[in-house]
Parts: sequence; structure tokens; C-alpha cells
Amino acid sequence: MEIASQELLEVSTEMEEKVQELYRGLAGRIEDPVVKNYLLLMARDEAHHEKHFENMLGTEKSQHCGWNHSQELRELIDTQIQKELFPLVDRTLERMPNSVDIPRALHVCLKCEEMSVEFYGLMRASCEDVETKSVLIELESEEKSHRDFIRALLQHWEEKIG
Repeated sequence: MEIASQELLEVSTEMEEKVQELYRGLAGRIEDPVVKNYLLLMARDEAHHEKHFENMLGTEKSQHCGWNHSQELRELIDTQIQKELFPLVDRTLERMPNSVDIPRALHVCLKCEEMSVEFYGLMRASCEDVETKSVLIELESEEKSHRDFIRALLQHWEEKIG
């Protein structure tokens, strides 16, 4: 099944919005200043990513980037993003207590960032437009940075708790 740029715009925008909401919600319930501030920073980054996607995918040019026939991208959207990631974020937001278990919260954040890295990577790999590909490389790099920092935070908290 083909992937239209409009569908990619909708999925990427929804993903960025959900993750922003998750990070802001967690930051509002976490007292540790390092974790709280990093979540707020990532929420701002996700808002910037959303704008990049709107600028990149909301054009006629984006219809001819080459991802229309990417089976891997189709499978990622249909299974992991739509059926796993979105419900995980929704459940986390719905059940978020006033006091949040930081390692558990970081595991959810890590899942979001890993999925974003994979999503952007598949888009980049199937993209034939040099300008669009360069934007995707930048976004993928930012998501990798988020992922790596969350891993470090998670390791710190797991060691701290013991």
C-alpha cells in the first residue's frame, strides 16, 4: 500500500504532538530538576520537529520524495506506531499519577525516541530528494541525541534505586 506525503504529515504530526504532551505531563509530575528540565527541553524540540514536518511534507515537492513505496515504512506506521506507540502514550497519559516513577517514565520516553529514530531513519533511507533528506538527517540526529540522553538518565536512576 502506498504512503502519501499527507499521511506521513498526519502520522508525524500526531507522533510529535503526543510525545510533546507526554513530556510536558511527566515534567509536571516529576520533582527531580534534571529529569524535569530535560523533559521540557525535549517537548520544545518536538514542537520544532512538528514545524519541520509541516514545512517539509506540506508541499507539492514532497509528493515525489520516493517514500511512496517503502514497505518498511508502511509496516512501521501500521504496526509499531499506530498499534503500539500511540496506545502506550495514551495509556501513560490517562493513568499518570500525581507522583511519577521516574525509571518507568523514562522507559516510555525511551520507547518514543527509539520509534522516532526508526521512523526518521526509514523516511531518510527511502527519500530521493537531497534537501528533504538533509532535514531528515538533522531530525534523526536530534532524536538519537534524545534517545542517548534518556538511556543515560535511565541507567543513572536504575543504579540509584538499585
